[in-house]
Amino acid sequence: MKKLLSLFILLFLFTGFTYGQLTVKQSNSTTNKLQDIVQSLVGNGVTVSNITSNYPLGSPLYGTFDEPSGGLGIKKGLLMTTGDVMNALGPNNTSSAMTAWGASGDQQLNELTGDSTNDACVIEFDITTASTQISFNYIFGSEEYPSFVDVGYNDVFAFFLSGPGITGSKNIALLPNSNTAVSIDNVNDHDNSVYYHDNGTGENGDGGTLIQYNGYTVKLRAEADVLPCYTYHLKLAIADGYDDLYDSGVFIESGSLTGTGEILFNGSLAPDTSHTCANALPATLRAGTNLLPNYLWTKDGVQAGTDQTLVINAEGWYKVKAYNGSCYWYDSIKIETDPDFSIVMNHDTTICLGDSASLSVVPAGSSGYTYSWSPAGSLSNSSIAAPRAGPLSTTTYTVSVTAGLCQHQGSTTVSIVPLINLQTDTAVNACNGTAIQLQASGASNYQWSPSTGLSNSSIANPTATLTNSAVFKLVGYNSCYKDSLPVRITVYDYPTTLAHGDTLICYEGTARLTADPSAYQYSWSPITGLSNPLSANPLASPTASTDYTLTVSNNGCEKTSSVQVRVKDRIVAQIEKPAQYIQVPGKLHLGNLSRGANQYAWYVTGFDSLRTFDLDLDVKQEEYYRIVLKATNELGCQAFDSVSFTGYKLFIPNLITPNKDGHNDRFEITGTGKQFTLEVYNRWGDRVYWKTEYTNEWEGEGLTDGIYYYFVHDSFLNKDYRGWVELISAQ
Repeated sequence: MKKLLSLFILLFLFTGFTYGQLTVKQSNSTTNKLQDIVQSLVGNGVTVSNITSNYPLGSPLYGTFDEPSGGLGIKKGLLMTTGDVMNALGPNNTSSAMTAWGASGDQQLNELTGDSTNDACVIEFDITTASTQISFNYIFGSEEYPSFVDVGYNDVFAFFLSGPGITGSKNIALLPNSNTAVSIDNVNDHDNSVYYHDNGTGENGDGGTLIQYNGYTVKLRAEADVLPCYTYHLKLAIADGYDDLYDSGVFIESGSLTGTGEILFNGSLAPDTSHTCANALPATLRAGTNLLPNYLWTKDGVQAGTDQTLVINAEGWYKVKAYNGSCYWYDSIKIETDPDFSIVMNHDTTICLGDSASLSVVPAGSSGYTYSWSPAGSLSNSSIAAPRAGPLSTTTYTVSVTAGLCQHQGSTTVSIVPLINLQTDTAVNACNGTAIQLQASGASNYQWSPSTGLSNSSIANPTATLTNSAVFKLVGYNSCYKDSLPVRITVYDYPTTLAHGDTLICYEGTARLTADPSAYQYSWSPITGLSNPLSANPLASPTASTDYTLTVSNNGCEKTSSVQVRVKDRIVAQIEKPAQYIQVPGKLHLGNLSRGANQYAWYVTGFDSLRTFDLDLDVKQEEYYRIVLKATNELGCQAFDSVSFTGYKLFIPNLITPNKDGHNDRFEITGTGKQFTLEVYNRWGDRVYWKTEYTNEWEGEGLTDGIYYYFVHDSFLNKDYRGWVELISAQ
C-alpha cells in the first residue's frame, strides 16, 4: 500500500546538506560493543551502568555513526533504527529504504503514540550525576517523510527517564520549551517546521547526498532536572508505527550525555576560554551545580577556594570540583586578560560659527589602540586620535578607545558662539521721575550709552529714571560678533486731574460724577451703573453704595482719585391686601407693611389724604374704591403701592316669582360675586338646592309653591345669613 502511495509523492526542492559523507557500523561483540558505544555518549559529570538492549550484540538495528564534516549537525555517536543502520547511508536515492523484521513493538511507545508499534529498538542503562540536570543531543530522521505524515504511520521514539522525584517515567525527547513529543506527525514541513530539514524524496535525483532518510530534525537537546548523586534509569526506544515498513533512526551525539553544570563568570555562562579586560577584575566564578555540599577550586593547579563562589583577581586556569563523597561534578574555565589603560581628553572649547577645533584623546598603558568618535558627520576623521571638528551647533563628541578587550570612553564639548540677534523695544514711554525697566536680548554682553539716568549701563535690563526724553544707543556683542540699536525714551508728565462728587442717592437714583477738565484720557471703574466709563462726567446709577475710581492717563502716566456714591436703602411700600368686596355700611382696616420709610400718605377715592401708618375707613357707599400708599424717607425717596375693592349692600329676597316677566324671576342676592354659598331647604328639612360660588341662578325649578328656608355663607366676611323665601310660580 505504501509503495502505491509513493507514486503520488510531490517533488520538493532540496535544501539540505550536500557535503560530507556518513559512515555507520553496526554493533558487535569485539570492536563495537554496546558497553563501549553507550560509554562514548558520556561527557562531564556523568557515570552510567547496567547497560542492556532488547537485541543482542551484532544486531543491525543499532550501532555507531561518523560524519566528520558536521553537515548533519552531529559528527558521531550512537545510531538506533527501526530496521538496519546501513539504511541510513546516503545519498537519498530511494523513497522507501527499509528492513522489516516483523518484530514486536514497545508498550510505552504504544501508549505515547496511541497506536501499535513494531520493530522496537531499546537500549537501557542507569545514570548518576552530581549535577541538578542531565542532557544529551540527538537528531531524528525517517523515510516516512513526507508522504506519510498525519496518515497513521507515525514512527516514534522516546527517551524515558525514571527515578527519584519522578512519578513513573517521563519522555524527555520534547520540542524546546514545550511538552510536545518529537515524532513524524509533530515535526515536519508544516508543523514545527523550524526544527525540520527536508532531504528530498529520493526519486528523480532530488535527494540529499548525506543520509538516506527523506527528512530529519535539526539537532535537539533532551534534558531533565534531577537530584544530584542519585541514580536514574534512562530508556532509549524507537519503533515503526502501525506497520514495520520504512526505516526511521535517531542519532545521539557522542560525549553529549552530561550533568549540565557550568561555571558562571560574573553571573553569566561563558566559554571554556574567556577573554576579558584586566579592569573587569576582580570578578566572580560560581559553580552552577547546586545542592552539593563541597566545592574545591584550583588556579593553575593550586588550591584557591572551597566555597561555591570564588573571587578572582588575576588571569589563569581555574577548575572546580563539586562533590558529595564519591559523587562529583567538575568543570574548568581559562581566564585571559588584556592589559588595561587610561585616557586623557582635551578640554572643552568654544569656536565661532564656521571655524573648527582640534579634538584629542591620549591613551596610555597598552598598545594597538583603535578610535571611534561620534557623531562623525562634522569630523575630519572619526577613526583617529586627534580629528578636527567643525560643527554648526554646540556638540558633545564621544570617543571610544579600544585595545584588545579593554575599552574606555571620554567626551569633550565644542561650543558654538551664536550669531548676534539683538532685540529690544526701540520706542519706550516713561513717566517723569519714575523708573522704567528696559529689556534687551540676543547677545552675551551689553553696553548702553549715555549712562545718565540708568541703573547700570552694562547689563541687558537696566532701569531708567528720567525727567526729559532721551535717545540711547544699545550695543550687544560676544566673543565673535557685535550689533547696535537706537532706543528712544519719551518722558510724559503725570496728570493733575481730580474727581469730585461724593453724594447720597435714593435706591435706583442717579448721581453725576465730575472730574477736572483735562486733555488726557479718562477711565472710571467699576463700570457697573455708569452711563459712559470713558467720559469725564458720567451718570452713575448704582444699586448699592460704590466707590468709583477715576484714572487719568497721559500715555501710560496715570493718576487716580475716587468718588463715593452712597445708596440709601431701598423703600418698599406695601399695603396689607383687603377683601375684594366690602359690605356697606362697614369698616375697613388696611395694614401698612412698608419698609425703609419714615413718612406715609394714604389716598382713597372719595376721601381726603390721610397721613397715618395704618388706614381705617368707614365705607358707606356702594362703589369702586382705589387706595394708594406713598412711603417717603428722610432723603425724599419715595415708593408707592395700591389696592382696590368694591363696596356693596347685601339684599336677600323673601319672594321669587319665576314667570319670566323680568321681576323676581330668580333668587338674587345683591353685591354677590363668587363669595357666597347658598343652601335651600323645604319645611321638612330636606335640602332642595345647594351651590358654592353662587351667582344668582336659582329659579326654584321643580319645586311647588310654598315657603322655603335658605342658608347663605359669605366667605369674604366669613359671615352666615339665615331666612325664608316664598316661591310663587306662574299663574
